[in-house]
Amino acid sequence: MLINQLETQTKMLDDNRTAFHRFSDKHPSFYIWLKSQKNPFRSMTSPLRILPTFIIFGVSRSGTRSLNKYLNQHTSIRMASRPEVHFFNKSDNFHQGINWYKSFFPTKVYRDLFESRTKSKLQCGDATPDYMYNPNSPERIKKYLPDVKLIAVLRNPIDRVYSHYHYMVRTRREDLSFDEAIKNEKNRIEDDLLMHNYDGDNYRRYSYLRRGIYVNQLETWYNAFPKQRILIIKSEDLANDDSIQKTLDEVFEFLNVSTFKIKNKGKVNIGKYPPMNSKLRKELSDYFRPHNLKLSSFLKMKFEWD
Repeated sequence: MLINQLETQTKMLDDNRTAFHRFSDKHPSFYIWLKSQKNPFRSMTSPLRILPTFIIFGVSRSGTRSLNKYLNQHTSIRMASRPEVHFFNKSDNFHQGINWYKSFFPTKVYRDLFESRTKSKLQCGDATPDYMYNPNSPERIKKYLPDVKLIAVLRNPIDRVYSHYHYMVRTRREDLSFDEAIKNEKNRIEDDLLMHNYDGDNYRRYSYLRRGIYVNQLETWYNAFPKQRILIIKSEDLANDDSIQKTLDEVFEFLNVSTFKIKNKGKVNIGKYPPMNSKLRKELSDYFRPHNLKLSSFLKMKFEWD
């Protein structure tokens, strides 16, 4: 009896989560409405708030939620009040205006009091990995945040695409098998690409392989911003307990804040799914290899990905 009740409650929770995802996909500005109902003070005071000093702009399914959590533990860093604000990649949000965006960050008064008290600069961040694959994002960010610092977390594109697929399955936005989803990607996103609709539902959901060609996306960012303001870190270094603090120290140095030992290293937003078919993994490895080699040459970094 108890097991049946738990299963029923779990199914209801999944159904509610799925309904929320579907509704928010069609109405992205719903987020700010929901936020304002919980805390109208943020919306009312948005003109008096600050903009972020850094952005984690990529890539999805690479550990950016965990990085957001780690950075938020630093005494001189405040992350946006909502993970993944989606201001610069979703046109509906972008057209809300800059004050819409400001509502997710601290007030100028808070910043000034913090800096006066601590004698250190307050750094604020937005972690929205979907900025990476929307070619409109760099110029939009440059317009409003010309001096912003940028961080990208890169994950083995084979593992990223598989995680992306299973996330779509968990949120009931994908009903094809993994093999079928890969084979049908081009047809599913073709209309959005022809219309340059980079925040279209199909492009955002089903651009599995395309999102894994990092070099093509990064070239757009490096054309918009100087390379010294872009930091690239590896997902595996965030996932490894032996290297996580060293990686965070690199991020802290990049953001010009003091070294800080984080206490809570628990991972966030981890998906569980069966291992990938070895034959298909080999095919994906062959597909991504030339792009990964080009990426290594472009960034002058070595990526030990199969």
